[in-house]
Amino acid sequence: MPPVPFYSAIIRSDTARIVIKLGSNFTTVPGPGIRVIAFASQFYQNGSPNHGSFQQYTLAQSEAVIPLPDGLSFEEGAVFLFVVLTALTAWITIGISLDTKYTPADKQAVLIWGASSSLGTFAVQSAKTLGFTVYATASPKHHDLVKKIGANAVFDDRASVVVSQIVSDVKEDGVNRNTALCVVDGAF
Repeated sequence: MPPVPFYSAIIRSDTARIVIKLGSNFTTVPGPGIRVIAFASQFYQNGSPNHGSFQQYTLAQSEAVIPLPDGLSFEEGAVFLFVVLTALTAWITIGISLDTKYTPADKQAVLIWGASSSLGTFAVQSAKTLGFTVYATASPKHHDLVKKIGANAVFDDRASVVVSQIVSDVKEDGVNRNTALCVVDGAF
């Protein structure tokens, strides 16, 4: 990360707000009064204290601002960018292209540990879009949610036999589970 030339620094970059004013170079962003999600990082603006979230007013580049869908709250919108960028970066980091389209015949599976977190839910959905058979872990109260968003099988991540249950199901299903995403600290 680049050095921070100004203190106190606002090191967060994800925000969801209402547009107050547009700069002269903004041509594709909705005008004042519109709810938006923005990536407002001071690290890409030479440490400018006017950029960065967690302040009353913040500046953001036009290409880093999109309308906030009506179905999302400001809180959900503020988390959305971090979740999407992290999950998609994880796929790329482990060598899986985002245009991957596995079919059931490819028998490719993935294990997502911590699937009911905000990051985990996007990881499940993106895994399904990539064509994986999705095995996931979550606490039992979240199993229905994780299945609803695309997991083929969900396991209690606190069960003492969780690993053997997953291994057994993967073998029984005859898929290749060579990929795992861990979205909670200390999962393995």
